[in-house]
Amino acid sequence: MILIADGGSTKIEWALLDEDRTLRLRKNTPGYNAAMASPGDLNNILALHFPELATMGRNVREVHFYGAGCGSEACCTRVEKELADTFPAAEISAKSDMLAAARALCGDKPGIACILGTGSNSCLYDGKEITANVSPLGFILGDEGSGAVMGRGLIGGMLKHQFSEDITRIFHEKYPVDTAEIIENVYRRPRPNAYLASFAPFLSENISHPEIEEFVCAEFERFFTRNIAAYGRDDLQVHFVGSIAVHFSDQLKKTAARLGLRPGNIIQAPMGALISYHSGK
Repeated sequence: MILIADGGSTKIEWALLDEDRTLRLRKNTPGYNAAMASPGDLNNILALHFPELATMGRNVREVHFYGAGCGSEACCTRVEKELADTFPAAEISAKSDMLAAARALCGDKPGIACILGTGSNSCLYDGKEITANVSPLGFILGDEGSGAVMGRGLIGGMLKHQFSEDITRIFHEKYPVDTAEIIENVYRRPRPNAYLASFAPFLSENISHPEIEEFVCAEFERFFTRNIAAYGRDDLQVHFVGSIAVHFSDQLKKTAARLGLRPGNIIQAPMGALISYHSGK
């Protein structure tokens, strides 16, 4: 059997293919980021949330794990070693979620592939391999255009009274949280990036308000100018995968066009294309 994983910080989507490369199981579990995780976290996720897969571990012959935080060889090696405990007979490959996005969005054609979800990332892809990548740097130093950074800006703006009274009232009606609770979740509890990204739906629900649309477009402009401009390839289409890209596709296209970029495919998740890729269909 072949196991494919599309691992994001918020969730991991798993797909198990039978020997004839047809889909047998497909399931979501909580997310994982190799750069921030502790040893054993990934196997614990499997044991707690996908136990039926763990029981079939010895029958899995290939594992293709694409994950957030798998941008370095050290992180990939750590993920491969951990998965080997659950899948001892498998040939295991851990690659970046960026490569998964590029394969899903561009296929065998050159392009610029972007991830806009809880975090953000981008790459220049030649149709086979990633040839350039501007480091996303995470939600503290970078991740422009991501759900976490949009949520961070939204919360910070609310706490510092940067939004109109109307928007502020709507926000507090939806999220009756105080400053102490926010500080606790951001600075003292696990996965603050996912917590911050959980506020992004507020932006989608109120995108018709000019103030909110301006906020979102400004964040996308930061993503393009701080990341995509560095590739210097205005001739290539820019493709996107992720929940933020899908939910704010109009604002994304509008901002890209205004900056002279050519938006291409926009999809929710790469798994469908990854199944086709690894099944040879």
